[in-house]
Amino acid sequence: MDRIHAPCRCGNTHWDHFESSSAPGFTNVSRCRCGRQYSQPKSGLWYEITTDGHALLFMKRNALGRWTKATDKEIANHTLEPIDTKGAEGSV
Repeated sequence: MDRIHAPCRCGNTHWDHFESSSAPGFTNVSRCRCGRQYSQPKSGLWYEITTDGHALLFMKRNALGRWTKATDKEIANHTLEPIDTKGAEGSV
């Protein structure tokens, strides 16, 4: 069986090292036992949520379904900003 989660930077790789979590502006958030948070908004892309509230691509699945570390170019092209949960309410 393939892993649900990509490995954490701390080295944890087993699914039971992660739990469902939340972070403002991000979906499908998991927290590793070490405290790092990750978001997987699309299947095959694994983003690390940074302390400044952004998410940087950390790992991706290759064509064989294995997790591989993102290249610098991929990281630059796949930075996530938090979803704006305000502003849409009350607009006419």
